[in-house]
Amino acid sequence: MRQEQASAGWDCRIMDVPYDHGPAVAIAQVRAAERSAWKAQCGTARCAEMPFRAVTVVGRYALVDWADENTGGQSLLREDAGRWHRIAHGGGAMDAAYAQTFGVPRAIAVKLFVHEQ
Repeated sequence: MRQEQASAGWDCRIMDVPYDHGPAVAIAQVRAAERSAWKAQCGTARCAEMPFRAVTVVGRYALVDWADENTGGQSLLREDAGRWHRIAHGGGAMDAAYAQTFGVPRAIAVKLFVHEQ
């Protein structure tokens, strides 16, 4: 199907199909929170539309992989009182040890990053 889409002139970046893991409601909430954070962060249309390749939610923590044709990275979020917010964000890849420096319990950090391998 991607070949058909490409020949039809569709935008077929690798991020066109998300690879999400976790409860669907939490994934939707994390995507919305991360989209709001991107809009507040840069204020430009290009930045506000950064594609999210994957969202992994484990308990009160989430990992978002984002990338476009020029750059990529990850955001780490935590849920507090029903609201998701960023606790870490940057270009390149994070790992479980890095997540632990932001208070993510080791067992959860390992589960967040298992899909990265």
